[in-house]
Order: sequence, then C-alpha cells, then structure tokens
Amino acid sequence: MSIQIVSLGNHYNGLYDTEKTSVVGLYLRYILRSQDINESHPVFKVYQASLRSEDRVGIVAYECLDLDTFSCDLQSSLATLAGADIVVLNFGVENRPLFLEIKNNFAPLLKQIFSHRQSVPIIVLATGHRDSPSCTCPMCTSDRAMTVSSLEGLQLAKDIGLGATYLELLSFNSFYLKNNLYYFRELLEYYIMQTMKNKSSETREKKKNKVIRIQPPKLEQPVTMPVLKDEPSRYNTDIRKLLDQCHCVDVHFCTADLNPICGAHRVVLCSVSYGFMLLFDLIPAKEIHEFNLQETVRTYLSVYQEPTVSMNNTPVRVIVKDVHFHKCLPDILHFIYSGASQWQLLEHDLKEKLKDDEEADYVSHIVQSLLNKPGTDSHSGTPLSLSESIGFFFNNTSLADVVFQVQDTKIPAHRSVLAARCDVMAAMFSGSYMETNCALIPVHGISKDTFLNFLEYIYTDTVCPGESHW
Repeated sequence: MSIQIVSLGNHYNGLYDTEKTSVVGLYLRYILRSQDINESHPVFKVYQASLRSEDRVGIVAYECLDLDTFSCDLQSSLATLAGADIVVLNFGVENRPLFLEIKNNFAPLLKQIFSHRQSVPIIVLATGHRDSPSCTCPMCTSDRAMTVSSLEGLQLAKDIGLGATYLELLSFNSFYLKNNLYYFRELLEYYIMQTMKNKSSETREKKKNKVIRIQPPKLEQPVTMPVLKDEPSRYNTDIRKLLDQCHCVDVHFCTADLNPICGAHRVVLCSVSYGFMLLFDLIPAKEIHEFNLQETVRTYLSVYQEPTVSMNNTPVRVIVKDVHFHKCLPDILHFIYSGASQWQLLEHDLKEKLKDDEEADYVSHIVQSLLNKPGTDSHSGTPLSLSESIGFFFNNTSLADVVFQVQDTKIPAHRSVLAARCDVMAAMFSGSYMETNCALIPVHGISKDTFLNFLEYIYTDTVCPGESHW
C-alpha cells in the first residue's frame, strides 16, 4: 500500500537558515532514511521510502519548495495535488510573503479540490523563532509586517477548513532539529495510519489487532490567550518622574544673583498657565486681557537675557524675584507636574515650608494668579487633565526642540514629553548617540501615519488608529 504526501512551501527564514527545506523532506531523509530521490520532475522533488518494512507501507512524497514553479506545469501539478492523501503547507514565521502566497492562492485551491474529500488531512506547519513576544502597543499593532503571528496561522487553518491542523515548531537548526522531527513524526504517522485505515477497510480489523496500535499524539492543549484588562494610566506618574529625574531640562529657575534653584520644562509649564506662555513669549501680551496676570508675571518672574545668542534647545534662566516664592518653588513645581489640581495639598506644603499662614496664603495667591488658563475647559469650567493640556502641543511647532523626518513629512515634537513617556526616547536623548543633540532626526521603516499615532499616544494617552491627521 502506498501513501501519497504533497508538501508545498519551505521553512526558509532568511536570517537563520542557509537553504530552503521542508519538514517533510527532512523527515524522509533523517527519520525514514530515504535514498530514492528523483529531482527530474519540473515541479516536485519526489521521495520514496517505507514506513515499516514488515507492513509494506510505502511513502511517496512530492515536495515543492518554490511555489513559483507550481504553475510551470500547471495541469500536472494540479493532478498531483488532487491525488494527495496528506497535504502539508510549510512556511517560516519570518517569511511573510510565502505565508501570504499560501493564504491568498493555495488555501482557496485546496478548498476547491478537496471539497468532496474532506477526510484528507491538511497540516499547516509554521517554523521559526520570534525574537520577542508579540507587542500590543499602537505602533507595533499598526505596522506589523515582518513576522507571522500564531493567531494568523490558526486563522489560516480555520479559513481552509476541512479539519486542517495548525502546528508551530521552533527553527530547524542543529539544536532543535531532533526534537522537532520527532514531534512532527508523531503527528504525521498518526495521519498516515488514519489514511491507511480509510483506504483499506477490508484489513482494518487485522491491522488494529496486530501492530497498528498507534495512539494519537498527546499534543499539549493550546495556551489560552490572556484577557486584556484596562491598565490605569501612568501619564501623571511619567510627568512627575520627568521633574524628579531632570531629563531634558530647558528651564533653570534662579535667584536674583543667578544661583540655581531647580530645573523645569517649558512645555509642561506652558500647558497649565498663560502666565508662563507670556513669560516665554509664546503669546503676545496684547492677547492677554487680564491685567493681573501680566502684572504677576512682571512682578515675580523674568527671563535672564544671556550675553550671547543660544541654541533653541539651550536651557533658559528664569529669575525668581520673590524670596518666599523661590523658597517654595520645588513644592509649586511638584504641584504643577501633578496636574495643578491638588490645591489643598499645595497649601499644606506651603504652610509646612514657611511656618507662617499669612506667608503661605501670599504664595498661594501668586500661584493662583500664574496658573490662569489654559488649565480649564472654557465650555464646562472644569480643570483639564494633564494629558489634555499637554496634548495641545501634539504636532505643534510651539516650543518644539526636535523634528522627526518620516517619509517626506517633518513632524515637530518636544524632547521632554518624549523622554517622560518613552524609555527608549529618554535613553536616546540622554546618551551618547548621534540623535542626542540633533534637531532633525530621520525615522526609517515606518509610515508617517503610524508614527503620528505613536506620538499622539505619547502626548494624549489615547490613540485612534483610524483617524487621519491631515
């Protein structure tokens, strides 16, 4: 009796493999020690071997490693495929073009050919090693185009139907070769036995009582996908950490004699206060209709005019003119970087620092005068969250100190926000890298829409992949 196996595709992954192979070919050469190999066929390499000599079970395997050659002799190829007792579809998890070729062209063909022979086993076999677990961040889920995930392989088996089985093995290098082949052997020989029983109904009882008592392989149960839960936002924590770690500081508060007090970031200060916008010339004074705000800024703060012209990302020095205000400045900045909403906590900290209620009320009044918009919603009067306030600077050239070149588009950004929200950006801007002090940073291998979605998430803590920004 002869069992015909047709193997389509290969497990060439590019980075890890040196030649195109298939598991069926490896199984016949290394497990069954097949020596009868015919390579004269224009499409298939033909193997012949015996499964068990005492049972005279012959294996004839047709291996097509390059699917582009399948159509060279289409009529013969279709006839060979239609006569298969077992079909194996092979692809590497890092060979996405081959996976798409199987999905788009061969899966519909198999459904058509075997619609009336649904007992033919079809094995969808993926091999290879993914360098890291699947990432669920917006950038990765929007631009996944290199590897084939397990979910895509399972979905391919479901789309084929006909009881197709999906199996995933590690790379066929020297370390995993033996284990992978024996694992595949259990599955394939199980299907060979089932095919023999279907083809030889007259000898089924005899084989069952003699030697063919092969138990189905004990495959592990598929891992249940974890239920994704909403995680609490880390936005405010990230911004507070920016203040504590002093990453990308572009403001130095000083006393009248230029002794430094502490550092801060213009984009955070301006996101909660028109006063700081006025101080840093982000908006002209004529647009501020509240005289008290202008007077507060002039009275208590001033930007030190450096003797030489500085670069755009060079920190500016701000002189704090009031002794009580600069004494409490670290507490005030912590209040601002926490969202500028915890007034009771601020008043408590001011009283603890100054030990005088009148002085604490005096400093609190200065802070209230400075933090006058845009920290409130003009429609509802409720304070905006920190992510909403800083979100106004998303894709905005105001105060931008870095520009990303993505495809043909230049996208402005702010180093401090990027460093606070993304550890990779923080390392890039604080390390010895070419991009650390560059004003224009090219970004390769990603679309502008995906990168904008990534930046939108960093600035606003939300993302809408389907929304256009242009």
